[in-house]
Amino acid sequence: MKAYLAFYRDWWNALLPASEHVHEVGENTAGCYNCRLDALGGAMSRFEVACWSWYADNVNAFAMEAGIVGEMFRDLGLKSKLKSMFLSALNEIHFTFDAIRAAKIKQMRDNHG
Repeated sequence: MKAYLAFYRDWWNALLPASEHVHEVGENTAGCYNCRLDALGGAMSRFEVACWSWYADNVNAFAMEAGIVGEMFRDLGLKSKLKSMFLSALNEIHFTFDAIRAAKIKQMRDNHG
């Protein structure tokens, strides 16, 4: 997951929307950030996909502001090492989104003087 997150954190601004991510038959896609990200995502374990999915399904501005994310996490009933691993993965995902948010703010400031 770390390779996926590092790539996503570094290249989020180069990704194309799904509607624009199109290649010609036989086109070399080695330099396509979307394709490279898809390949990294495909290499994630079931555990990593589960962590990413849980985060995407449960962590949003409302849930954070309402303070219910912790309650939802506790409701999973994870124990010991699994709980620690899951929490570590969620932290990495959250850090990635924070880094992207900061980069977007900087980009907006740089573009608007």
